[in-house]
Amino acid sequence: MLHRHRITFAALAATTLIALAGCSTTAAPASSGTAASDSSDRLPEMTKVNLLLDYFVYGAHAGIYEAIQKGYYTDNNIDLNVIVPNDPVASLKFVDAGQADIGIASPLDLISSVSDDTPYDAFMSLVGGNLEGLAVLKSSGITSAAELEGKKVGTSGSVSHDAITRAEIEGAGGDTSAVEFVTVGSGFMQYLANGQVDAVAAFKPDVAAAEAAGEDVEFLPMGSEGGLAFPSIVAYAASSTVQDDSAMIRAFTAATVKGYNDMIADPEAAAQATVDQNVGLELEPMVEQVEGIGDAFIGPNASFGVLDREKLQDLADFMFENNFISHKVDATTFVDTDVVEAG
Repeated sequence: MLHRHRITFAALAATTLIALAGCSTTAAPASSGTAASDSSDRLPEMTKVNLLLDYFVYGAHAGIYEAIQKGYYTDNNIDLNVIVPNDPVASLKFVDAGQADIGIASPLDLISSVSDDTPYDAFMSLVGGNLEGLAVLKSSGITSAAELEGKKVGTSGSVSHDAITRAEIEGAGGDTSAVEFVTVGSGFMQYLANGQVDAVAAFKPDVAAAEAAGEDVEFLPMGSEGGLAFPSIVAYAASSTVQDDSAMIRAFTAATVKGYNDMIADPEAAAQATVDQNVGLELEPMVEQVEGIGDAFIGPNASFGVLDREKLQDLADFMFENNFISHKVDATTFVDTDVVEAG
């Protein structure tokens, strides 16, 4: 199973977040002046919905806390209970067991579970673009992953991480047989700054934070030059929930989309809403995380939340071809594109 995203989030969280394992947040009542949701999205009565995050609270969740603070969930008669998992690797099992109604996950982990015959449906993206990519020095003049032929690239050394990095270079038209891959530790940016490597596999918010601090770095996102591209974070539920309780899924989705659209318009306000509702978080690092994700929240899609079934099929095929899953998975069985449509 692939857990690259969670490993990266753990590294990010270690410097900015406190352990919130096992805690939860309930949506606050709607404040006065809050814009009412479309009545077609509102459930007939208040309904408790348990939402399981993918990891400790970080910038990708800010739109959820913005929607809570502005009362968008309660407008739709959703009493939202946010659960922060104490075991992110096993978090999908809680949704399967009915201990959470909706979950958030990397599609890498979701596809791994679907491959193991767990019936899940992804119904919206929270981060529609790739947070995975390569960091290079601006002063190097490297503007394409294809230009790394004959150069050194640092990765974590895991099979999955190397495969994803190779896919980015090949997608840009580069020959990976002409690239020297070097295993780097947690201080991967230092390897780049010291000139020990010409590029490092990196996480977009990390690069954005380094750039904001004045470092000579630039991010080359996966998929920007062709090849493998996929949403970094998706919302999902058991297939039976998506099919049998579609009204709840749509009510949740409508409120969530409003929260994220507000967050995109005012990242600092959403970051403030997030730290206000989670003791121990600090505003400045949260703002950096939200702004660091930036345009990746929407990604290549027409609007926030849209899922591209074809890109997820490409990811599933890639995982099978690289032996990360045991058998082929058909994206039509786990991707619902009807809940959020391109606007």
